[in-house]
Amino acid sequence: MPLIVTGAVLVLLVAGCGADSGAGGESERAAVNAYVAALNAKDAQALRALAHPGNDAEAEIADRVGRLGGRGLRLRDAEVLHEFEPDFAQVRLATEAADGSAGEERIVLSRVGGRWYLALGQSPAGSRKPRSSAEKPAP
Repeated sequence: MPLIVTGAVLVLLVAGCGADSGAGGESERAAVNAYVAALNAKDAQALRALAHPGNDAEAEIADRVGRLGGRGLRLRDAEVLHEFEPDFAQVRLATEAADGSAGEERIVLSRVGGRWYLALGQSPAGSRKPRSSAEKPAP
């Protein structure tokens, strides 16, 4: 009997140590979809899991949840550009809120350990990561 219990515990431990830690996205599109879902749910914890590891993102997360959260955003388009290098992406999001209002946002993603994270908050000193902007781009 102890062998069966030990085997079950081992399976659970191995399953919990997989590559998918629940942080970041498996792809650029997965990170974008998770971002929109987190905003719709006003889920600051989910946004923290999407923020670049090591960033102090609390203020920016609170701001985004306050401005964009709970609006029933629907992603109309997500254009992913890799202009700098393969581990950085700029994404232009076009959304429509439940009230019919349209929005556009540009976010920056970076790949760390095979997962894609949003450039939210202040990066540690010496980081080479650009920041995202929730403001409409200038014409």
